[in-house]
Amino acid sequence: MSTNITNILAASGIALVAAFPAFAQSLNNPDPVQDRVDDIIESTEDALVQSDDDNRFANPTFQRGWRGSVYASVDVKTGNSDTADVSVGSKVTNSNGPWNQTINLAYEYGEAGGATSKNEIYSLYDVNRNFTDRVYGYALLRGERDFQNDTGEVFLGFGPGYRIFNQSDLAWRVQAGPGYRVSTQGLGVPDFDEAGVSASSRLFYKFSDNVTLTNDTDVIFSSNSTLVTNDLGLNVALTGPMSMRVGLRTDYDSNPAAGLSKTDNTTGIALVYSF
Repeated sequence: MSTNITNILAASGIALVAAFPAFAQSLNNPDPVQDRVDDIIESTEDALVQSDDDNRFANPTFQRGWRGSVYASVDVKTGNSDTADVSVGSKVTNSNGPWNQTINLAYEYGEAGGATSKNEIYSLYDVNRNFTDRVYGYALLRGERDFQNDTGEVFLGFGPGYRIFNQSDLAWRVQAGPGYRVSTQGLGVPDFDEAGVSASSRLFYKFSDNVTLTNDTDVIFSSNSTLVTNDLGLNVALTGPMSMRVGLRTDYDSNPAAGLSKTDNTTGIALVYSF
C-alpha cells in the first residue's frame, strides 16, 4: 500500500464544459461530485475554500503578494441520533511577477453513534507561470486521503492554460495536460500507478462587492478510472475579514473501491476568515 498517499496534494485541468454538458449540469444539481449528502448543512464542504478570490482565477495583476483564508465549521446533533462533524481548511496564494502559487489544505472528521464516520484530508499545490495576459503554463500536485476506507489518490501534472475571461469581476481559465497518478484502493484491492491526463476549469464571478460565485471542475483520466470533482460555492461578505460560504462539492469515481459508491456529495456552510 502506498504510504506516500497519506499526504495529498490537489488540483487542476479543463472543466470539459463543452465536452460534458449533460454531466456538468448533473454536477451542479445536486451534484457530482462530492457526494456525501448528509442534510443541507449537516457537514461542511470538504472542498477547498474558494472565497472572494479573483486573483486565483484571473491574471494576478489584480493583487500581488501573499493573501489567504481559513475556514472552520462544526455540526453536532443529539437526540434520535448522535452525530458530530468538524471541517477545517485553508488556502494561501502568492503572486510575484509572472509567477502565481496556490496552496490548499482541508480536513474533515465526523462521528456517528460514537464511531468514526468520516476522516479525510485534501491538499493541492498549483503553480502558474504567465507568458501573456491570456496564456500560461502550470504544474500541480493534487491528492486526497480517506483514512476511514484506507483509500487515496495523488496526481502530478503539467501543461498549458488559457484565460477565456480575465477581468476583476469575471474570470474563467481552463487548462489541460499529461500527468502521473498513484492510487491506494484499500479493502484488499491492489494499488496502481499509471500515466494520465488532467483537465480543469476555474470560474469566478462577482455579483457585487459582497457576493461572489465560484465553480471549480477537475477531471483526471487514466486507463483504470476517471475522476471528476466539481466544487460550487456562493460567498457572502459579513463584516471586516469575515465571510460566509455555502458550497456544494461532488466527487465522482468511475471505478470506486469495493463497497463504495461512484458519487459523493457534500453540501455545507462555513465561516471564512481572510487575511
